[in-house]
Amino acid sequence: MWLFTCYGFFSVVNTPAESDVIVIRSRNRDHLEKLIDGFNDYAGPVDGYDEQTGFAAAISKDKIISYNDPDHKDMYLRDYEHRVYVDVEQWVEISAWLAADVTYDNFKTKVSQGNLDRDYMAKLIEVYITMEDKDRDYSRYDEHITATD
Repeated sequence: MWLFTCYGFFSVVNTPAESDVIVIRSRNRDHLEKLIDGFNDYAGPVDGYDEQTGFAAAISKDKIISYNDPDHKDMYLRDYEHRVYVDVEQWVEISAWLAADVTYDNFKTKVSQGNLDRDYMAKLIEVYITMEDKDRDYSRYDEHITATD
């Protein structure tokens, strides 16, 4: 599943070898770190179960695996440089939190006001244009692309 969020772009898959493990992948480590920070603010402490929220442990950024990690050279040819492995229950919690975090009335505006890179906003506009009617004038979106400079 591809997810375009206010925290970045992610590809989420199940591992064939372990059906109870979900891999959240990204081409940008900063996007994964923003996702983890946002979820951890919501979920509570990194160690153990949080009785107040009912969530399992938050995610440590130490769990992010990247191409340049000495123990993971086998990932070099994969198309997502950064990834974090979570169990299915934790993924359900993360996706529920992402859904509850939709508190805005315009996704493009929300992302342009955030602290993500300008390139991500430009790519979102490209996806938006690709998925919409080709005969429309899209010059009105120029301000969203330049607003994150």
